[in-house]
Amino acid sequence: MRVYDTTLDAPYGAAYDTAYGTAASETAFLPTDLVSLEEWYDVQTGLTDSGGTVTGWSDRSSNSYSLSVAGNPQTGADTINSLPTVTFDGAGDALSVTSVTYSNSHTVVLVAHCVAANGDNNESVFSADGGSQDYQVRNANTTECRYSINGIAGSAPTVDQVGATRIVSIEYDAAGGNATCYIDGVMASQNTSFLGVISATKTIIGANRPMNTYWDGYVADLVHFNEADSDNRQKVEGYLAHKFALTGSLSAGHPYKSAPP
Repeated sequence: MRVYDTTLDAPYGAAYDTAYGTAASETAFLPTDLVSLEEWYDVQTGLTDSGGTVTGWSDRSSNSYSLSVAGNPQTGADTINSLPTVTFDGAGDALSVTSVTYSNSHTVVLVAHCVAANGDNNESVFSADGGSQDYQVRNANTTECRYSINGIAGSAPTVDQVGATRIVSIEYDAAGGNATCYIDGVMASQNTSFLGVISATKTIIGANRPMNTYWDGYVADLVHFNEADSDNRQKVEGYLAHKFALTGSLSAGHPYKSAPP
């Protein structure tokens, strides 16, 4: 059994150090700096496999969650910036964990690459499941991947993301009554129907809430923290952009396009 581990000289690993130097990165921002951090699944640590088939993925937050495996998600098949990812085949692969805390204001940020949309608009890269007030980030199209939050009641996404590696962020603001999806730090859509107390207690990667419709693609890190704070969202986006060499996709106005947080 292989275990990916970060016995690293710096938070971003060798690829980052080569580009920016070890000394600077040793004091760089990490998701563990977030006081409200609930989950951080880091592809460089806690990801275990047997012959390339994922057997588990442990969380780096103080909560120490551990994702359970459905189907046969793979690692080693696809990489981003020479770092491992988890590949889902769209036919039964998913990761999930229960008893997770989702506050009424929270943010989820993940790195995702959609390979294909396979005919069902509920194919979802991420779901927060449980009770009557929960949600999923789905393709919302039978032939395209649009990263829509449930059925949009507000501005709907229109850009097909199949074939692109993206930083996908969900900022859930109960006080404002909305959930906003950002792609590479730019608002892509907003669901204005979130008005109640969130009831979700389960994190799912690679499938919709009932776990009966599956997403085709691969993911790297996922970070979930319990506040809707745009400054911290942008820090996480910046951290992931530099870690996975995705800074070119950030908008010119993103505060961490040129240098990491």
